[in-house]
Amino acid sequence: MSFRINENWSIKKLKQALPITPNKRAAVLSAYVDCNRILKSPGVKKFHDSFEESVEKMAIRNIQDVITSVKHKRNGEAKAALNILTSSVSGENISDRKRATKSLANILGVNSRTLQKGKKNRTKVLHSEHSSFLYTTRKTRSDALTERTKRIVHDFWLQSNVSRPTNNKNDIKRVRISPNVYSSHSCYILEKTQTEIFLQFKNEYPDEKIGQRAFEKCKPYFVRTAQFKDKVTCCCRQHVEMRSLLNHVCNFVKDYCPGKEAVRYAKILRNYFETSHARGPQDAAGGFIKKQADLAVIRDSVNRDRDRNFLPVKENRKIHQVRSFDDGEIFVRKLSCYSCQSCIVGNYSTCMNDAQLGTYNKIKMVKESEHNDSDADSNNDEGVDDETNICDFVSNGTIFAVKADDTDCPYYILRASKDPIILRKTATDKWGASYHQGNKVIHGYYFNTIDNNPFKLKLLKRIPAIVPALSVIYICSEVDIDDNGLINLNESLHGRILRCLDHE
Repeated sequence: MSFRINENWSIKKLKQALPITPNKRAAVLSAYVDCNRILKSPGVKKFHDSFEESVEKMAIRNIQDVITSVKHKRNGEAKAALNILTSSVSGENISDRKRATKSLANILGVNSRTLQKGKKNRTKVLHSEHSSFLYTTRKTRSDALTERTKRIVHDFWLQSNVSRPTNNKNDIKRVRISPNVYSSHSCYILEKTQTEIFLQFKNEYPDEKIGQRAFEKCKPYFVRTAQFKDKVTCCCRQHVEMRSLLNHVCNFVKDYCPGKEAVRYAKILRNYFETSHARGPQDAAGGFIKKQADLAVIRDSVNRDRDRNFLPVKENRKIHQVRSFDDGEIFVRKLSCYSCQSCIVGNYSTCMNDAQLGTYNKIKMVKESEHNDSDADSNNDEGVDDETNICDFVSNGTIFAVKADDTDCPYYILRASKDPIILRKTATDKWGASYHQGNKVIHGYYFNTIDNNPFKLKLLKRIPAIVPALSVIYICSEVDIDDNGLINLNESLHGRILRCLDHE
């Protein structure tokens, strides 16, 4: 404490002794500082030492700033600068003492291994025969590629017969070249394999010495091999299908006339093109017609209480070719012919490829409100299917009506849980009905009335039933069931089912 008081007192006395005017005060201080006796005093010497120490700290701080700016970069110039700095500060006075090396590494913001590497570079530079600061840069092989060769290979990858740009403008490749710095370019697709491209390069540039692996490493980052999505570019089939569909629509519009005198029979030929999702132009046309029918029902512009013309053909997804022959009859085949001259000109009955594709099968369309009682014609033709019974149209989930022996209820409504089957052994359902081996039956569940209302029914899910297939009298295709198992019938549907019973 006394030392500080004496120091303050000395400074105060010095200030009081100095002249008042600025010029004289500056001259006195200059002469005071230049005096050798005064410079050798302890206080002035300590001031000079502290000034020199501050200069050393500023130099170290500058080195820290340079190392911080270049140590995270990945280019060759930054690595060379870092190696030069670490080699400069890794002298024998520091590197020979382990504790001093760790302290210097902490001050500079690097690890001890970096300083040890700098010591090795310093030794190579100062003690080897080829003393040069090139040793501080990245080590290169004697057979490394030249910049000229790299440029030739780079331009070769971008030739029009080697690669092409994609058609998608959003197909961009981006790479990171340094911290927070990125490079982007539109993608290119290879037209050949990389081996074929390398062989082509060797034929065009036989004097360039480069291997396939080095050749592939020089490939631009935005060039990639072709994928499946890059190859599927042809829309010819879609164009042909759409043109055929539009031609049929135009012909229908041209020939359409609402008058009865213009009604005539027209041949129809439909070919189903196989697709991955099992849908084609016919499904689109059917969806449009269904939408128009729904709009007609909503607008109440059509008579809904009438029978549909025919029931749908069973397993129609397996049918590939359909052609009409007479009213209510169609000829179907699982495969279509596009090669023989007869089918090209429209003479389908004289197809030359029947041995490979199979013959046509005649199917008589069945109306909803009546059974098809004629089977003589179908048995006379060779290769023609037998008459289709109405029970054959029942599948899993179908709602149908069966004939009942109850006087109060002439028919029952069921929902099928399986397709019709032929029993391999005697079976009895939960209702007590038994059926012998060989009988064709349908498994399902009965509907029960709600509040004695014959038109409001609910599904009995817990009691399975078995009914004979021949007892099916009507398929309720227009009835929808909700999530709770409820259905609603109407008087029109009830009347159609009763009329079917009268035909029995």
